[in-house]
Amino acid sequence: PLLEKSSSSIVKAAKDGDLKKLKDLHASGFSLLSIDAQGQTALHWAARHGHRDVIKYLLASSPSALLDMVDNEKGQTALHKAALAKQRAISCMLVAAGASLSLADKERHTPRSLAERAGDADLAIYLESELYSQENFHKNAADNVETSV
Repeated sequence: PLLEKSSSSIVKAAKDGDLKKLKDLHASGFSLLSIDAQGQTALHWAARHGHRDVIKYLLASSPSALLDMVDNEKGQTALHKAALAKQRAISCMLVAAGASLSLADKERHTPRSLAERAGDADLAIYLESELYSQENFHKNAADNVETSV
């Protein structure tokens, strides 16, 4: 739909893990970029609660901008929420989809530092290694552009 409607119902369906309702609302013209009163998206809630099927649908059906949308309260992305909730599989899905690993929230926490604070050292190590890979990829891409001129 060209003009999508915004609705907190989309966010609630994701929060509840209700994929059928989420798909029905989206099919009837509601935006997957809808936010609740705290500025959190369906992806924020699904990431925090570990709803894999909802995450898969959102990643496949939403504009890529959804990945790095931040909430009003803490300035956190869905990856921040997943890391803090120790949602390893969800964190991997978000990283694979291209979520930013370097964005810091309002308290200057990255997803990696939030995983560390939550006591998930393995997730923190994974996020750190992915950040290193992401930074090197961008650095190498920039070097290749400069040398190809």
